[in-house]
Amino acid sequence: MTKVSDNVYSYTIYNAMEFYGVPETETIQKLALVFRNANGSQEGKDVGNADIYLQIYEQGLYASFTIPGAYESFSSLNQTVTIAAESSQPATLELYLNNSLLQSAANAQNMEYFFTPTEAGHYYFKMKASTADAIAEDSAHVVVQGEVPIAELPLNVRDGVNYISDNSVILSLYAPDKNFVYVVGDFNNWELHPSGFMNRTPEGDRYWLQIDNLEAGKAYAYQYFIDGSIKVADPYSELVLDPFNDGYISESTFPDMPAYPVGKTNGIASVLQTAQTPYQWSSTDFQRPAPAQLNVYELLIRDFVTDHDYQSLIDSLHYLKNLGINAVELMPVTEFEGNISWGYNISYAMALDKYYGTKNKFKELIDSCHANGMAVIMDMVLNHHFGQNSLVQMYPLADNPWFNEVATHDFNVGYDFNHESPATRTYSKRIMEYWLEEYHIDGYRFDLSKGFTQKPTLGNVGLWGQYDASRIAIWKEYADFMWSVEPDCYVILEHFADNSEEKELTNYGMMVWGNFNHAFSETSKGYVNGVDFSWLYYKNRNFNNPASVGYMESHDEERVMYRCAQEGLASGNYNVKETAVALERIKLAAALFFSVPGPKMIWQFGELGYDYSINYNGRTGPKPIRWDYYFENERRASVNQMFGEMMNLRNNYAPFREGDATIDLSGSLKKISLLHPDFDVHVLANVAIIDKNEEAEFPHGGWWYEWLSGDSIEVSNVDMFLAFNEGEFRIYTTQKLPPPPADLVDLAVYNPTIEPTHWNLHISPNPATDKEPLHITFSTERPENISLELYNSEGRKVAHIADFTAASGTHTHRWQPLGYGNTPLPIGIYFVVINGEQYYSAVPIVKQ
Repeated sequence: MTKVSDNVYSYTIYNAMEFYGVPETETIQKLALVFRNANGSQEGKDVGNADIYLQIYEQGLYASFTIPGAYESFSSLNQTVTIAAESSQPATLELYLNNSLLQSAANAQNMEYFFTPTEAGHYYFKMKASTADAIAEDSAHVVVQGEVPIAELPLNVRDGVNYISDNSVILSLYAPDKNFVYVVGDFNNWELHPSGFMNRTPEGDRYWLQIDNLEAGKAYAYQYFIDGSIKVADPYSELVLDPFNDGYISESTFPDMPAYPVGKTNGIASVLQTAQTPYQWSSTDFQRPAPAQLNVYELLIRDFVTDHDYQSLIDSLHYLKNLGINAVELMPVTEFEGNISWGYNISYAMALDKYYGTKNKFKELIDSCHANGMAVIMDMVLNHHFGQNSLVQMYPLADNPWFNEVATHDFNVGYDFNHESPATRTYSKRIMEYWLEEYHIDGYRFDLSKGFTQKPTLGNVGLWGQYDASRIAIWKEYADFMWSVEPDCYVILEHFADNSEEKELTNYGMMVWGNFNHAFSETSKGYVNGVDFSWLYYKNRNFNNPASVGYMESHDEERVMYRCAQEGLASGNYNVKETAVALERIKLAAALFFSVPGPKMIWQFGELGYDYSINYNGRTGPKPIRWDYYFENERRASVNQMFGEMMNLRNNYAPFREGDATIDLSGSLKKISLLHPDFDVHVLANVAIIDKNEEAEFPHGGWWYEWLSGDSIEVSNVDMFLAFNEGEFRIYTTQKLPPPPADLVDLAVYNPTIEPTHWNLHISPNPATDKEPLHITFSTERPENISLELYNSEGRKVAHIADFTAASGTHTHRWQPLGYGNTPLPIGIYFVVINGEQYYSAVPIVKQ
């Protein structure tokens, strides 16, 4: 901007259409303006910290009030109010108050009037501009504030909407230190009417109002208008309307969505509706699995089912049930900013995000899960909220009853809750109670639970994780409250704090996440050292209860299969980077993982060797949903079967859930022993990439039965040596168990017997360009499961070309050479790699 004088700067836009590049078919109604100082430390905003909009007009006659501006003007008795208006060209101007002419002027473009009210009420002004050819009008109104009525809050009224009949509701808002509040909405045409003026409680911290004469079953949008400058939705909204994102939600996902009151307000609006048809629950006798029995499946609806809705997930529950899952953990489904999100940018914690479906459809999902023997765990975000949230908008942070002005820890995003504040605890407990009672959920996984502290640790992550007595007290209070609502509900914390703190929390009855991504990634890649998952067993952490929810992957970690493809080790013909070998390594990891007693969790599609990086399309961006590709591939389906068989052992045999475990991770042969009155288990796994002859170290002698092969062995020397191929694992039991399918483990990848061949592989054209597809020709002497992949000159996989079963003979596959994300590959040298069931080959190509 150009400095005109002290404190005055200017910027001229001569043609708004050209300046903003707006097509001629569009109409500009307003300019949205942001003002900042040179270093960006100060920002100019409108009244109430609102965005600044400048009304502009097409050529012709227009009339407009400049004062009051975008918001209604508020005044007190005997306080002079300036009324100013203008027209776009000289005209006869007339100013009216409640349809009575106040003043007029001929051949003028602006008018000013000073109004001094002597009575409380609502004063409506109209400005009329007239020429020989046209008439233009604009209106505004001034609210002259009277005394706020003081009245006790009716009995049993809670903050938010209270339905008292099919035609009446009571709204209550906790707003300490505010002067007055109006309710505006569809029921009063969004006007500041005396009937919307809220009562204040004698304590001065709440505002409430009864609204009558509502139409039964009709949805009404509404907002609170606070101190004449802040319009917000209800913090306890069960449904909100978003003018910026709702238009992208399909009718099939959310039928009959209430319309946003376009032109009458702005920002997020709440919805109330009397006489709603209650959901009829059918599964009323569901028994939650004990924590030690939990097989949890974490999923993000957006990336799990193509239609990203509850109905599609309901239709997929048979898959989870057949896998052996008994608990579904949903990444956040509460209202978040935007539509395409992981859900941790939360805005309204009691409202479902409409991107996934309706309230009753979500209840149907929970009902269906219970009918299929599966608990439902909600990922709940109460460490922070984001800027669309009403509680954030109602106060500056320095005075906010709920949020810290400065976050207490480095991992905070959004606005950091102060859980020492009584207001925050009241709000949090209300959220916890609501989903347990209204939706019959079975518990929560609390995001960033370590952030529920007022100990300032910014810049010192290590200090943040140290024992924190105040944080422990907060969580015990919250857990006691949840158990008072639902006695056996799950309270799972994403904590990762000092072990002494997690021990105290778990001994109290809570559970904690246990991240073993690194250990099982190293195991799968072929590393012998650095493989420590001993804390997967709760007794090794000195916990009294099996309360560590262990996982190899979660939404926050890189995929194990992707790491195998990028970083796997090789020795001779045994190469972990090969898809066939890597998938067998995932089976090895699963055998070790599921054999340790305690609750377990898998992240969606980990049971199929999902190999897209967490950073594909951006860390939180949508990931490919590959039901077709994975289930058409026998090797990936076999990994799924391995996960299912291991969970079947956990579900049906107590030693795998309750056995007294000993874990020996020294050396390349990893050992897990489970002792139990029913029978004993001894798991052996050679994680090395070479064959080994190792001491088995059985817990005791006698007959042992190998579950995978059906073989049996009489052990007279517990330290007897056994030979293992690279990546081979065995599960011995003292009771013969029904064996899994004979081909569950592919022994061929342990000990390849066929020498590598070039498959007569031929690529054309070579050099290649983006303009022509590649023709990949190869031949095979017998039917073969084929995988075609593309690697760069550094040995990194840059594209998955195809998976299919090839009959004997010669084949040609046509492929357009595009990399991940549909972006052209850079110029350089690449290798087309063909993987078979037992051998592979590669041919270099040049991209120009």
